[in-house]
Amino acid sequence: MATPDLAAPDGLRNLPVTVMGLGQHGGGLATARYLHRHGARVTITDLQPEAALTESLRRLPAGIRRVLGRHDQADFASAAVVVKNPGVPPDSEHLARARARGVPIENDISLFARPHRNVRVVAVTGSKGKST
Repeated sequence: MATPDLAAPDGLRNLPVTVMGLGQHGGGLATARYLHRHGARVTITDLQPEAALTESLRRLPAGIRRVLGRHDQADFASAAVVVKNPGVPPDSEHLARARARGVPIENDISLFARPHRNVRVVAVTGSKGKST
């Protein structure tokens, strides 16, 4: 499978994208909204049940397919790209199967940095102190 050109102006239009991990605090929310706004066919999948994701789901636009309480392998096999939430372990069996099929695995940083490959990016990492 050829890697889609996510940096192209219409590179996301009609592209099937699976976002792995919505999160109770909306970790995948901004990514899913961005992809949807740019015309991707978004599926968001999370192991947490709907009841645990109420606030995040409330902020998710209509038109995004939701698979909650489980992951369906078909969502990874049929995706042109999988976007992994930072909280998802990199050794997930679902990600391994997607990689084996040649499906590119991105995260929110790599997805948003792609159009700016020739721009120097400075980032602050870690779990504390970024707001200062």
